[in-house]
Amino acid sequence: MKKIREKQLKKYLIAIVFLLLFSFASFATGADQLEPTEEIYVALFIEDWGNPYGTKLTKCILMDFNEVDGLPINTSLPAFGEYFRRTDYEVIPWGQQGFSPRISTYYDSQIGNDTAEIYTDEVCEEFLKLFDQTDLNPFLRDRSLDKATNTIKVKVDHDFFERDLKSIENLLTYKPTEGFGQLINRNFLQQFIPGNFSHFLSDLKYSLRRINANKLLWSFRIGYTISTDPEDEQEVDLNLKKLLGNSSPINHSNQRSSKIMIEIQNKNITTSEGTYQMSIENIYPTYSDKEEFPDSILFIYDVTTPIDNVIARIKINNGNKNGNPDFDWTSIIVIVVIIAIIIAIAVFLPKKK
Repeated sequence: MKKIREKQLKKYLIAIVFLLLFSFASFATGADQLEPTEEIYVALFIEDWGNPYGTKLTKCILMDFNEVDGLPINTSLPAFGEYFRRTDYEVIPWGQQGFSPRISTYYDSQIGNDTAEIYTDEVCEEFLKLFDQTDLNPFLRDRSLDKATNTIKVKVDHDFFERDLKSIENLLTYKPTEGFGQLINRNFLQQFIPGNFSHFLSDLKYSLRRINANKLLWSFRIGYTISTDPEDEQEVDLNLKKLLGNSSPINHSNQRSSKIMIEIQNKNITTSEGTYQMSIENIYPTYSDKEEFPDSILFIYDVTTPIDNVIARIKINNGNKNGNPDFDWTSIIVIVVIIAIIIAIAVFLPKKK
């Protein structure tokens, strides 16, 4: 059963792996910041998933909030003491089987493996009680040591719960409620719940980490991914309001800095199905800043007043359909023509007597 579940998880999370590989460092997550922030991140890229999935055109949208009220769990427990570094409660999609809560804890290695395991159980109990999931038993457990940071990580996956709106809404009781948090509503959830292999929840996480000896900080993020087969020639619109399931202007927070970021792949992508070229036709409205990476361009909007929408139009072209994109037919044709000319000269040129 363990191997079957691990295989199923790999199948439904392969898109997330590629997402993380795609210049994801450009997304300044709350885990790397101290000041209160809220960010919406949208990306468009092409990746070759290999057999049997092939080439996929992927859109993703993430909303990230740093320094939020967080969850009302008892952080005075020994499990959150001086050796505590971080804990994550996140939802993992397992396809038709449903969602699984994954709880990970991180401790200074001085605490020892046995104590880290005991404290992890205490943390799991706190989260599961809060979300009324105490009937979900653990089925996967893993412990590892990061020698570079002297950190013990314990990860526990629990049994499945239904992948429906009610279940997810129950987990969002403590989400941010103002600014971009207002966008996390039923209209937004209906974009990816219940979901399928090509249209799915890719991120739902509450994180608590230690900032210093006296301060713990909560962050929250949620997002989903859409993956489809790219056409040989097509125009794609990244329409933020449509992705959010929202028809009203996008309001910023009065309590934190607000950014919207649009990242688009800007290099030719060679896959088994050809060489795809992605070009940005236009983006509206005018952005505040732009950063260029080797594989992508990031457009940044500093949101200080309500913004009606952000729309980017991208043109995609497969310049070498159903062929080896590295195979130079022009050179072969030239060589064949030269050989033919040489043969003709040798055959028809009058020979000296």
